[in-house]
Amino acid sequence: MQLRLMSIGGDRKIPGLAVYLHVISKRDDFEHFFLYAGQSMELAIRLAQHDSPQFRSKYPSLHSYVMELEGMVSDYVIFAENIPAASEHQSRILNILEMFACLIFQTLDPKDLKKYLPEEAELFLPFCGLNVALPLWQSSPDRKPMGVWHGVESSLLSPSSDSNESEFSEVSQHLIHIKGYHKSLRERFYNLRFSPNPSHRAYCYEVKREQNSSASASRKANTRREILLGAYREVKSYRCQTVPGGYVIRRCIFIGSFYLWLPHNSAASFGGKVYFKIEISNGQAHHSPYAIRATQDDPAIRLGIQISGTDTLGNAISFWLKSKGKQNILKMNTLVDEFEGKTDGEIGRTPRRWIAKKETRGRYKPSYT
Repeated sequence: MQLRLMSIGGDRKIPGLAVYLHVISKRDDFEHFFLYAGQSMELAIRLAQHDSPQFRSKYPSLHSYVMELEGMVSDYVIFAENIPAASEHQSRILNILEMFACLIFQTLDPKDLKKYLPEEAELFLPFCGLNVALPLWQSSPDRKPMGVWHGVESSLLSPSSDSNESEFSEVSQHLIHIKGYHKSLRERFYNLRFSPNPSHRAYCYEVKREQNSSASASRKANTRREILLGAYREVKSYRCQTVPGGYVIRRCIFIGSFYLWLPHNSAASFGGKVYFKIEISNGQAHHSPYAIRATQDDPAIRLGIQISGTDTLGNAISFWLKSKGKQNILKMNTLVDEFEGKTDGEIGRTPRRWIAKKETRGRYKPSYT
């Protein structure tokens, strides 16, 4: 099948507008392959971008992900060329031609293929396509950029009295269509999780993993910035049963994967919400360090934790938390390193550090260096 596709041929170096088909397969298995239909105003430049690892890394997609799989080789078929470049509607022509190629070679999601192909059409290449977005919805030079649409959204929802009603209605409908397209694009991406093609599922998993990693790093940075600016954060309270019918209140400080339990006597003395503040001194020991057995070489010696709240009578309580535990020294060494911007790799290579590795069910398994 792949050899029959490649026999279509075409000049990959032609200047100007063209629609092409990218055929990707394993080096030693030409029976199983992927297809991607695309368009370009400058064909030679566009194909060079597809072949560039740097470009694929900068602009990740399902198409780029499959190209990066081990042992992949690819070639191109020119589907349409000699397209008039001076035409007022050249972008729409390219979109229509690319859509035509997507339907002929079945490079779209099966749901889209069933929607746009005749009912009697047979899906002979399901799940080998790499086109996630519908070509008909791609941007054109004569359309306003998305940033402009977002900028006028509030004014569209409450037009001024001198605005043209028909123009407002037309623009509103255009905005609704654009939002609908992006919603459907997100749905198409998430549907890749259920594709029978393992490469589709692996790509979806990889993107979600990177998103979660990026979100986690962002949360850590925000927490670090707030704490270093002296922000107070709430200590979490838990009602723990001791004997049938009895319970105690346990309070715990959470900072990402770090958790520190307050001593029973101090936790029981509070009557309402409890807050903590972290201080990290610059280059010298803190006047009241949390890890009191930390050495001068331990970053933990520079960290103090202040606890504030009210007792059962409403009187203010404030004190500096203390710990004699050796493992808490290693925990605080890691915490100070994270606050000061060191990477996980740097922390893992440094002695006397606490490393948390997340296991299944969201639990952390600690280890020490």
